[in-house]
Amino acid sequence: ERPVFTKQPVNQVVLAEDTVDFYCEVHGDPTPTIRWRREEGELPRGRFEIRGDNSLRLSQVRGEDEGTYTCVSENSVGKAEASASLQVH
Repeated sequence: ERPVFTKQPVNQVVLAEDTVDFYCEVHGDPTPTIRWRREEGELPRGRFEIRGDNSLRLSQVRGEDEGTYTCVSENSVGKAEASASLQVH
């Protein structure tokens, strides 16, 4: 079965220097792979980590980190994407 999201990232508004988490959980058979991308370019180099639960953590966020972050889930049957925006004040 193609990937289906059980938890999708949500839009977030945070203060500069905060840490932010985007969550992404997916179900499918075979087990889908998950990767994160940013619509506006690179993920913030050296300030992001993809955690064991596939969540994306951004630390010490800056104004330039604003944008849309997308969780891309794929297996041999299909592909699904879920996006959320980040605003930094």
